[in-house]
Amino acid sequence: MTLTAEDRREWEGLVSMGKSETRKLAHARILLQAYEAESEPGRTDEGIAQALDVHVRTVERVRTAFV
Repeated sequence: MTLTAEDRREWEGLVSMGKSETRKLAHARILLQAYEAESEPGRTDEGIAQALDVHVRTVERVRTAFV
């Protein structure tokens, strides 16, 4: 999965503001973790789900929706 610099800034902005809907914040965190996972090949959807305390299926759905 790849994010443009603009996408990354947008998602990081949502996370740092903390005023968006809970779902949007969770999705932003998932996308940022998935983006960072590209540079860390050992990181999996399961690892992201565990780190963010969400279900693996949620991580999969967010990735699919974004791509």
